[in-house]
Amino acid sequence: MTILDKYRGKNISPTGTIVKGALLGLGGLVAAVFLFKYLFVIGVVAAAGYIGYKLMAGHKALPGSSRKQLGASRGGDDFERRMHELEEVERKLDAEISRR
Repeated sequence: MTILDKYRGKNISPTGTIVKGALLGLGGLVAAVFLFKYLFVIGVVAAAGYIGYKLMAGHKALPGSSRKQLGASRGGDDFERRMHELEEVERKLDAEISRR
């Protein structure tokens, strides 16, 4: 069965159907290009705003952290103390997550 056999005896032109499909596809392609163009512009503006914020901000993005700042290393057991602190924080987070 060929393409022409499908349309024999009907008042439908296979050429018209092909042209209509090509125009529909072309319209979809043009719409996608316009959509991506505007999304790209919005993305560039958002990225520029974020970079500008990071350059201009002299403070933390999320102030008020309750975690203690780790000081300078004072010896060999300082590593162990830090690891224990991190494990404690991890246990607290795991407990908080499991409660939700």
